[in-house]
Amino acid sequence: LDQAGVPLVTAHLSCAGGSAQLQLSQRRFLPRGSAGSADQLWDIPVCVRYPTGNNNKDGRQCTLVTSKAATLRLDQAKGCPAWIYANADAAGYYRVLYDGDMLSSILKDEKTLALPERVGLVGDIAALTQGYMPVGEAMALAPKFAHDPHREVVTKTLTIVGDLDEHLVPESLMPKYRRYISDLFQARAEQLGWKARPGEDDDSRLLRPAVVGVVANHAEDPAFIEQAKKLAWAWLDDRKAVDTDMLSDAMIAAARHGDRALFDRIHAQAKKETDEVARGTLLVALGSFRDPEILKAAQAIVLSDEFQGRESISIL
Repeated sequence: LDQAGVPLVTAHLSCAGGSAQLQLSQRRFLPRGSAGSADQLWDIPVCVRYPTGNNNKDGRQCTLVTSKAATLRLDQAKGCPAWIYANADAAGYYRVLYDGDMLSSILKDEKTLALPERVGLVGDIAALTQGYMPVGEAMALAPKFAHDPHREVVTKTLTIVGDLDEHLVPESLMPKYRRYISDLFQARAEQLGWKARPGEDDDSRLLRPAVVGVVANHAEDPAFIEQAKKLAWAWLDDRKAVDTDMLSDAMIAAARHGDRALFDRIHAQAKKETDEVARGTLLVALGSFRDPEILKAAQAIVLSDEFQGRESISIL
């Protein structure tokens, strides 16, 4: 904690000579384009987990990596371990870059990983796309985790693939990207729906905005867009028509595919809205329309004194 940045630990498994060793090296994790120094060193407590080949028991070993490179002998392994997870319990404050086929070995049966480890693994993959792993490779791995029963894994998967259309996917590939997102998340979004059900658990309530939002606003599923339009109009007449945590997704999806009538109605509501959070949602929606003529009207609002600048900037 006494220096900037986060360490990146590279793990390489060597089983030469019949003994298993994990070769570790460290450098600073630097996202693509960063001007930071890669030469920093940390004192990193590294714990690893792997199958020992002894009655399905997993081995766990730890070491303190204080130099640029270190070697950890896997003394509990019988032969070469089928896989190694290099951040046991996801307790270490570092990113992991697996060398060779180590990552694919883990993913052959990722269910062997505990929930924090699966979340940590997806988090590492998401981070590595910033300069250490091609995004396409990460996208190919996402289906492994998108259907996980645990909310934490699914929402972490969204950090890899959920918003690539905003800055990376060219227009010519957008239809394929939308189908890709639908394949990953539409079934779960349909299962959850737009509205909370009596007696549902907290995980369902927390997951709903993430998966429904990505299907409506990134996969742009026609059925979800139509539902969003109906909900947006209904909310403008009755605040109980839409759950609070779903309002933003519904409004943005409706606005992206809305007409001037909806724009004027949202504009009128924003001007008289007394709830600051709801007003902020409405202003974001005003900036989400796609019709060029409507966008001109939205830009005019930014330059007017209808709203405080700190609020109207969200339109821009």
